[in-house]
Amino acid sequence: MQLELIQAIVDEHEAWLTSEGRYGRRASLDGMDLRLVDLSHRDLRKASISQANLDRADLVSTDLREAELSGTSFSLSNLSHAQFAESNLRKSSFVDANCERA
Repeated sequence: MQLELIQAIVDEHEAWLTSEGRYGRRASLDGMDLRLVDLSHRDLRKASISQANLDRADLVSTDLREAELSGTSFSLSNLSHAQFAESNLRKSSFVDANCERA
């Protein structure tokens, strides 16, 4: 998936969160190949990112609270300071991921 499209989806999601649903739309990145993507310091609360590939992604300080992340691979990703409270992480993989202070 093109980086510009991913960034546009995340921008729309952040607008959706900020406006309490009046603008933008909830991010749906289910099943997407997001390897190596930089989503650091982004607000992805309540996003749907199930069965996705986030291997080697930069997710430093990313807010993933209440996100749907089941079956997603985070292998070798940098998740330091990421937030996962109340997220669905069932069957997700974190092989060799940096989860310091996550």
